[in-house]
Parts: sequence; structure tokens; C-alpha cells
Amino acid sequence: MIYQVTPFLLLFMVIIHGSTGEQYNLTGSFPAAILGKEFSWECSMAIPPNQNINAVRFFRNSTYVGTVGRFPNGTCVSDSLHPRYDYQCDTDHVFSLIIPADNMTEYENNSMWQCQYYGDGRYRSSNQFLKIADTPVVAVDQSSSVDVSLGDQLTVRCTVLKSNPGVILGYEWSVLGDNDVIGRESYFTINRVSINDNKTLQCRARNSMGISEPADVRINVLLAPISPRFIKALCFEEHADVVWVTSTPDLIEQKSFVQFSSSSTAKEFSNASTVVNSTLNDIYSVRVTNLFPDATYTFRVVTMNQYGHVTSRDASCYVNKKINEGKKILSFNS
Repeated sequence: MIYQVTPFLLLFMVIIHGSTGEQYNLTGSFPAAILGKEFSWECSMAIPPNQNINAVRFFRNSTYVGTVGRFPNGTCVSDSLHPRYDYQCDTDHVFSLIIPADNMTEYENNSMWQCQYYGDGRYRSSNQFLKIADTPVVAVDQSSSVDVSLGDQLTVRCTVLKSNPGVILGYEWSVLGDNDVIGRESYFTINRVSINDNKTLQCRARNSMGISEPADVRINVLLAPISPRFIKALCFEEHADVVWVTSTPDLIEQKSFVQFSSSSTAKEFSNASTVVNSTLNDIYSVRVTNLFPDATYTFRVVTMNQYGHVTSRDASCYVNKKINEGKKILSFNS
């Protein structure tokens, strides 16, 4: 059967549509709730036409939790299905659901609320969500530790995982165990990593509720050996002394050895079998024996640890055919 839309039917449809669109106002006592502090939902209502009950019902996550209203004599009455909540009559047409301080817990975070007229649910508020204000929760973009080599540039970033309110007022970077602030951006950059950067950094973020707990990142400086700053080779009768200066990190075990070649081996290096001697702090030497006269020898130092190795520049000296006992042979080049 086909119905014709008459003016009367059209008017009836408009009336029904208008009634379902009737809105009550539901507002929170704060823009965001605070853990352990009382919070209330205030429902401003009007009694619909042809109704005489002055009361509203409250819903949490679409589940009815209680009713509050006034009798004709002005007495405020309530009926609660949930012991977490209290109710009050603020004015003749404003009613509140109260969440006491002891019940304002994480349980309420992100809950959805609505109030409706007691006798006709078409008269209702829009859904409102309860958000609990809290300090930010942060993390460092990198993992809990970062490996970086000496001389590299490193940037670590502080990311806010959660914050209510969401406006971040500032960031703070510090070193674990030291309260001094060394950075105030969401990132921290070390332009040239040094041995002193082998430490743990902490980042924090601040909103209007306070400052976050710190997020840590351990900076592990990979202490690859440092190439010798100086090397010299001195040729004597049938041997040569190779001396060099290098820095030795206290935290990392490393070792050095000498390689040599002669003009007759076309730069093919062999490892010297002699033990490295430490003469003074950071000064080392090796005596390479069983050298042949009338040959130029080239020496280099290889230093290695668990993170890698470096090779020094070459140093050369010449063993002359004529050997003058007890004296250095002719000349050396460094």
C-alpha cells in the first residue's frame, strides 16, 4: 500500500522529529576530573509538554545508574543503583550526579555519561566523556639503550604517550643522578660523542597537572681504539725499536701489536712476535729482532678491542750493510 504524505502527516512528522531532537545540557564540574577529587555531572532539564514529573535519570556507558528529582512539595529524592554515586537537586530544573573523592579512580576514566528525562528518554543530553587529568607519560623513541661511536652525532627524542590535558608546557633532559637540566626541547642532540657521554639520559614532560616520571635511555659509547698520535722507528744492529704514543681508555681492555715489512717483501706485513712494553703512561715500545742489513723496514702499530681496530701510519728506518758495533745504523725516516 502507498501512503500519500498529507499536510497533517507532515506536521505530525515534524513534531515527532522535534521531540527526539530535544537536548538537555550535561556539564562536568571540571573540564577534566582529577584522581582523588570529587567530580559531578550537572544536568539542566525542562519538563516536556504533557509531563509533570520533575526528575532525570543518569546513564553510565549506556547503563542506568540512578534517578534524582523533586516532589511537587520541593523535596529532593533520589534512587541509586550504584553505590559509587550520590545525587543532589541544585535548582528546580538542575540535578547532579556526584562522584565522591574516594570513588574518583581510574575506573571512571573515559566513561560515557548521559542524562534523560525520567518519563521520556527522547528528552536527553548528548553523550559526554569523563577524562581524568594526569601528568604526562613519556618514552624515549630509541630503545632503553643506544650504541654510538666516538665522534658521531646523536639525537634522542622524548615522546609523550599520554597526557591530559594534552598541551605540553615543556620538556626537561637531565643525567641520571644529577638534577641539573641540560636540555628543554623534545629532543636532545650530542653533536660530537665523547667518552664523557657514556651515561644515562632522562627526559620528562610537563603539563598543567605537573611533570612526568622520567624515561631513561642509556648511551653506550663504543670505545673503538684511538690511533697512535706519534710513532717512530729506530734501526740498530739486527733489530729495530718502535715507539708510539696512544691513549688507552680506562673502561675498555685493548691490546696493540707491531707489524713490519721490508723492501724485499713488497710491503707484505708480518706480525712481530715480541711483547709490547709500557715505558711511561701512554708510551709503548716493541723491539723487533732478526733484521737483515741493507734493507729498509716499515713498521706500523695495530690497536684493537671488542669494538674494532685501528692502524697507525707507517714509520720506516734503514739498516746499512756496514754495521758499526754499538751505534745506530746510518739514518731513519719517520
